[in-house]
Parts: sequence; C-alpha cells; structure tokens
Amino acid sequence: MIDLDIIGPIFNTPVVEGGEPLKLPGWHVNTTPSGLAARADLEPFVVSPEPSQLRRVWAGDDPLNPVLTVPLRFASETEARAVLDLSAQA
Repeated sequence: MIDLDIIGPIFNTPVVEGGEPLKLPGWHVNTTPSGLAARADLEPFVVSPEPSQLRRVWAGDDPLNPVLTVPLRFASETEARAVLDLSAQA
C-alpha cells in the first residue's frame, strides 16, 4: 500500500465576496514520490503542470515548491477508488 492523502473535491475561493465557492473538476488525492515510483500506472493522473500552490501537502513540505507531495486528479471519486483500489475504504 502506498501513502495516500485523499482530498476529494476542491473548491475555488469565491470570485465575489459572499459568493459561492466554485467546485474545481475532478477528485483529488496526494501521494509521495515513492508512491508514484511504486505505482507507475498513476502517472497519467499527476497534475501537470503543478498548481501554483497546493492546498494540502505532506507534513514539512512547501505548498509553493512541493518535494514530498505529488498531486493526483481523477475524473471522479469512482475512478479514483477503482484505480487506487479503495473499495474496502469508506
């Protein structure tokens, strides 16, 4: 099992003060460089180019220049669960 941080949906800050946050496309999960090395099949899901600032990173990582965190984006939660074999996890 590789290290995973399941984030799920991500929302943008509202454009207008008091406005509704906008849901960004996809289902988001973070892994580590060693997790990606162990699961080369995850390469197509790596967010590239990386976001300008990650919202969540592994402890000690820099959100502006991540070294320990590899962001992944799947089309849906269903796809993420199938690819990551999370069927047993709720």
